[in-house]
Amino acid sequence: CYYNMHKDNEALDVFSKFLHDYPDPGMAGDVKYWFGEYYRAKGQYDKAAEYFYSVLKDSPPSDIADQSLYQVGVTFYDALKDAESIRAFEDLVLKFPSSPLLKNAYRKIGKLKKRDGDLDSSIEYFKKSMTDDNNESNAQIQYEIAESFEENADLEGAAREYIKVFKKYSKGLFWCVRAQLRGAQLFEKLGKAGDAKILYEK
Repeated sequence: CYYNMHKDNEALDVFSKFLHDYPDPGMAGDVKYWFGEYYRAKGQYDKAAEYFYSVLKDSPPSDIADQSLYQVGVTFYDALKDAESIRAFEDLVLKFPSSPLLKNAYRKIGKLKKRDGDLDSSIEYFKKSMTDDNNESNAQIQYEIAESFEENADLEGAAREYIKVFKKYSKGLFWCVRAQLRGAQLFEKLGKAGDAKILYEK
């Protein structure tokens, strides 16, 4: 309640007292997780990661352990600590192979690899992060795959990948429109005026 009223100091005091009085796992894990989110929102990334890691050390393991490890990766991602972020996401894949967060972790690794210029790896991780669903998320990921091809100077491959966005994921309208335009521009650059015209008309 204090936190929802934006009374951060009071909220911190109450949560700290709770951890002191009830240190055993269970609800204490939820409180540590809250501390992690709080400090990440404040830009105190090392402190946030410390709290998220502390959830993983609980015995017996907390039922939010996989979420905590994922948040470690997100925290380092936000802090631009790419190597640490990738390591946390890869740990998630190894330690929690049935976690529903794996697809999200793969996508984050793909973004990090792309940011670091490792475009072949970024494409592989983006592919691992996709599902068979025709939705906005998959349309965006497919667009990111196409961008990686383009940044890798494979314009033919990029054009093919952009076409997949609107062929396979029509429900991601925003990304479909962007992909059609970008595909048309690439075809024009490749001297394929007919293909470019078709996409421009679309």
